[in-house]
Amino acid sequence: MGCCGKNSDDERTDNVEMKGGDKRGGKAGKWGNPKPFDPTFNGPIKNRDRPKLVFFDLTECLPAVTQVATNLFGASCPTKQRCVKSCPDKNAFALTGNVSDLVCDYDIDVNSLNPSYQERLDLIRNKRCAPYILKSSDVLNRCIPTLVGDALTTSLGDQLQSADGSNVTAEEVKEGSLAVQALLNLQNLGQKIIQDVQESWYWILAAMGIAMVASFLYIIVMRWIAGLVVWVTIYAVLTALGFSVYYSWTKYKELSSNSGNTTITVLSVSTGLDSYANSEKTWYWLTIILGVILGILVLILLALYKRISIAIQIIKEGSRAVSAMPFSLFFPVIPWLLQIILFGWFVGVLAFLVTAGDPQYQVVSNDTQNGQVCTQEIKDAIGSASNYTCNFVDFANDDHLFRMQIYHLFGWFWLMNFIIALGQCALAGAFASYYWAWDKKTLIRAALEYIDHKLRGPGEQSEITKYIIKCLKCCFWCLEKFLKFLNKNAYIMIAVHGKNFCVSAKDAFFLLMRNILRVAVLDKVTDFVLFLGQLTIAAGLGIGSFYWFERQENLNYYLAPVIIIVVGAYMIASAFFSVYNMAIDTVFLSFLEDSERNDGSPEKPYYMSKSLRKIIGKKNKKNSDSE
Repeated sequence: MGCCGKNSDDERTDNVEMKGGDKRGGKAGKWGNPKPFDPTFNGPIKNRDRPKLVFFDLTECLPAVTQVATNLFGASCPTKQRCVKSCPDKNAFALTGNVSDLVCDYDIDVNSLNPSYQERLDLIRNKRCAPYILKSSDVLNRCIPTLVGDALTTSLGDQLQSADGSNVTAEEVKEGSLAVQALLNLQNLGQKIIQDVQESWYWILAAMGIAMVASFLYIIVMRWIAGLVVWVTIYAVLTALGFSVYYSWTKYKELSSNSGNTTITVLSVSTGLDSYANSEKTWYWLTIILGVILGILVLILLALYKRISIAIQIIKEGSRAVSAMPFSLFFPVIPWLLQIILFGWFVGVLAFLVTAGDPQYQVVSNDTQNGQVCTQEIKDAIGSASNYTCNFVDFANDDHLFRMQIYHLFGWFWLMNFIIALGQCALAGAFASYYWAWDKKTLIRAALEYIDHKLRGPGEQSEITKYIIKCLKCCFWCLEKFLKFLNKNAYIMIAVHGKNFCVSAKDAFFLLMRNILRVAVLDKVTDFVLFLGQLTIAAGLGIGSFYWFERQENLNYYLAPVIIIVVGAYMIASAFFSVYNMAIDTVFLSFLEDSERNDGSPEKPYYMSKSLRKIIGKKNKKNSDSE
């Protein structure tokens, strides 16, 4: 899009520079610095023959200057920009060049202008005209200088100056041009990626649908393949370690029979990897280390064999629970919608709170120092004076507004976690009802981040303060993980017994502590199985989409939709597996409660499946096995 918009537009805000999607004037670009309406701009109807954009002083677009401007006004290039008919085809200095070559504000007719040297200087100092003009080429309707370095110095000598009279070097112009061109290239890249997504959106949606089906099928078949996946992985690791021990020992024996002192001499004078690879000592110690690891893993496997079997069976039971209630996989949509609505409410109320203070303005003048504080009365008094503007800066906040913002933030955190807890309670209740039926058909972290940000301040933070903050972050991170784990199991106990939160949390905690090894094994086995499933689904769709989009010649970057599909598939699998994980946790906690509360008698029969009873060596007496 060039400098001119549609015919229906009749005005625009001045200096909405290079802003993406700018309909009023159409300066679609990366940098923006919104300012008041410029009465000298005649609108796109009268300026539609000026499709190119010229930068007054490219040195103001240097990264260092741009960084300052970014902190103050958002991502922007502070220099003035104007629409022209065509990009300049020669270099010129505004003080000495031809008047017709000048680039000035829209209300200045350079063809009828014949100013003196002082008048030209005033126009430049007041930033009504560009201080210099450089031969440029059209890059996305932006005029980017093509003559830089030694060629620019030779062409203009030492007469190149900015609006404030300071000398401008060719290197500064070059760096400014490169900065603008780099951002334009990024903009162009983004436009092409968006175009690719628009071209392939239906395939992306189809891939997301396949990811949903694949996630559902993976959960269903886990009742048959969970044991296979876990045991094959365990035996594969043990086999790989055993082979590594054998290979290391063989290599050690081979080098020992041929070495003498050669290897030791080479090792003592060389630090290269080849020297270590040819050293018998390397393979000797590697054999010992790998052998110790293998021995430890074998002992752990022997000690935890029964618990691993229980974990596998509970994963299978979780799969059966989800299969009995397949619509539970889509339940997370409800909490998501509630969280989106809550977030919209939070942003809307926060916008009112942030803008509730009195507006503050600053005088911006070419004759006085910028930044002088002004009031609305001064703004009205300035009126349409060309040398003065009174720009909006910020809203003044008092202590009461700040407290309201903190209260609003806390309320948002609390309600978000309430929605999460509500969803977990609902799922826990559903899966607990399945188990106990015979027919089985983060506020603390935000506060710490705020304190850490405030303590940094303008000066250096002391080492003691840094240490204390890091310790607090570590401690509260551990506390947060523990509370999430405890809360989740407390919700399950609420669903099982219907008691209040505190009692349920206490019961869940002591129940888990009495079965800590089972908890640890199940947690790790479940994490591994679910992660493997997420990885399988995302990788499978990624590989398939890669080979599909590679053949699509209408795409600029076929990897763009592939990456979107991989990320989307992983997120969808994560959402489905979060429900599955809740089912596993509910079944596991119910299993622990069932094991402690019941004894298999007719009065207190076990509610667990026959497979679980078989693993732990329990059985129901008489005719209680009505499953």
